[in-house]
Amino acid sequence: MKYVTSHIMGIRLQDFKLLNLPYSLVPNSTLNELFVIQSGVNVPAGKYPSLGYLAIGNGGHTMQVAADGLSYPQLYNHQPSDTALINHIPFIMVPANSDLTVAQMASYGMRVPMTVAGVNYVAYYLLKLDLTNTTIQTLENTVTNGVTTSVPWAPTTANLHPTPVIPSSSGTVTTSGQYLSVQAVITVSLAAADITNIMNVATILYGTSNLAIISEAALCAGYPMAVSGAVAGGGTISYTESIGTTIVSSMSAFYSLPSLNDNLTLTFDVGGAESLYGVS
Repeated sequence: MKYVTSHIMGIRLQDFKLLNLPYSLVPNSTLNELFVIQSGVNVPAGKYPSLGYLAIGNGGHTMQVAADGLSYPQLYNHQPSDTALINHIPFIMVPANSDLTVAQMASYGMRVPMTVAGVNYVAYYLLKLDLTNTTIQTLENTVTNGVTTSVPWAPTTANLHPTPVIPSSSGTVTTSGQYLSVQAVITVSLAAADITNIMNVATILYGTSNLAIISEAALCAGYPMAVSGAVAGGGTISYTESIGTTIVSSMSAFYSLPSLNDNLTLTFDVGGAESLYGVS
């Protein structure tokens, strides 16, 4: 089972883009503020953050014990008002004196220097997504006895010449058991190397790779901007960072990475749905 939540700050971003209004950040709404990385830096005038990053965490669950003594994960639900995951974890951590190359950094975002047990590391909390193969479909959905069937939908000349629908005389809005939806499925595949990196993160943070658990994930919108960051030895490096990073959609599920063979696939649908009205 998984719980999926749309987040209000992502909807706010969509409205700014739809209306082509100058985009502005609001306090306490970005991951940049959470990690104090380019915090408060707005996107350039006329530009907007775009969906293109994945964040993961291990705070989307708690463990419960059943009456027979068996343990099981109890998932949490995120709120639409949440502007971060419950407990973010990095995709990769490397010693500060062996940082990723600029070319490797291009696959990640939210580069955060941190110290664990007296050792300096650089952690990367976002994974850059390749959305070039994402498809968008428009569907007509019919619910019968709780079962939904879906077929592709496209407007016809009849939709250019609508038939009026008279509301119910009782003033109650009725629906026909049908609805239209736009399906935009985003599939994120974490390869064996990604899983190995996250297991290494768990070893650094918690002392064992057995705690490499993903129980929450979020699709994030950000604006890629050239910035400067500190490197070991006191120098700086120029790289591309995600600015104005906003959570658009999140999910809670439970994946114990040591139990996986070699990959993990996460699926999000960032489309929307609208009911078709009936006559009563």
